[in-house]
Amino acid sequence: HFHLTFFYMQPPSYHKTHVLELVRSETPMLRIGTQVYHPITKNSPVNMPFEALVARKAAFLLTIMGTEPLTMHTMFFSQRYSVADGQVANGGRYADMFEAHNGVLCMNLDNLDTIVPAELDPKVLLEAQLRQLGWASEI
Repeated sequence: HFHLTFFYMQPPSYHKTHVLELVRSETPMLRIGTQVYHPITKNSPVNMPFEALVARKAAFLLTIMGTEPLTMHTMFFSQRYSVADGQVANGGRYADMFEAHNGVLCMNLDNLDTIVPAELDPKVLLEAQLRQLGWASEI
C-alpha cells in the first residue's frame, strides 16, 4: 500500500495536511521499484505555483506498507521529500532508462536518478521514445 501526504505551512504558523489521491495505491509485488502518481487537477491541493510551494515549505511524505514474502512480516517505509530543499523537481521527469543496443532492450542504470526537462505533450514524448528504441510510430 502506498500513501502520499502533502503538507505545507499555513499562515500564521501551522501545518496544513492533505492525504493525496493516488492513481494506484497498491501493487501486488514490489520488486525493483515503482512510481507513485497523484494527478494534479484544479481541485488538487498541490495545484499552486512552484514558488508558493517553496515559500510555504511544502513537503511530501511517502509511506509504503507491505508484507515481506519470506517471513510474512509487515514492513513499513517512509520518506520525506521537501520542495524547499530541492528534493522535488519542477518541470522535470526521470530520464529514460531503457535503450536499444543491437536489437536488445537494455536498462541503463546510469540514468537511475537523472532528471531531464519534461515534455509537455505526451504524444511527442512517446514518439521520441519509440524512435530511440528503433520502433516505428503508428500514433
